[in-house]
Amino acid sequence: MQVRLVDETPGRVEQLWLSIEAPKERLTLRELIRLRVEREVQRYNACLPERYHGLIEVEQAERILQGDRTAPDKVLDAREQVEKACRSFERHGFFVSVDGRSIGSLEEEILIAPETDIRFLKIVPLMGG
Repeated sequence: MQVRLVDETPGRVEQLWLSIEAPKERLTLRELIRLRVEREVQRYNACLPERYHGLIEVEQAERILQGDRTAPDKVLDAREQVEKACRSFERHGFFVSVDGRSIGSLEEEILIAPETDIRFLKIVPLMGG
């Protein structure tokens, strides 16, 4: 079944969203993140866009040198990006809510239905401090 994921970033009006295929009606947050990141990496690697906006992030050095631009021929490894995303969640780099309820653990199960409201709140680090 298709489920819609919404990204929110404090201070930004726009919301980014992505629709993914959920293979079953109960997933752990870790499984949901894996599905999402694998889909993003697949889309990214298919066209290697100049700018990337999603849950996974370009390397710190690339952000410093290029802003949110990525290296023009950098193919991403899905497994590596899933691991980075899971570590980021554990370090509070982003939060996830399902139908208004905060998910606290990667192993917490989520009941998936087409109308399920899944939101990723991305935390933006302060510059210079």
